[in-house]
Amino acid sequence: MVEVKWMPVIIGIVIALILGLIIDMVLPGWGIIAYIIATAYVGYSVAGGYMNGAIHGALVGVVAAYSPES
Repeated sequence: MVEVKWMPVIIGIVIALILGLIIDMVLPGWGIIAYIIATAYVGYSVAGGYMNGAIHGALVGVVAAYSPES
């Protein structure tokens, strides 16, 4: 069982939303890059190995993909 660290997840979601808006203004239709950047950030920022980082990154990716912006 993996204990979810919510602070990096929340930071990743905020990064995804802000970068999504900025990137979409500069390159319309390319906002998905923001989700990839935020997912990678959260995956690397949490400690505990690859599996822990992958779970946290996937959580950010799923939540940010369902944001009203996308």
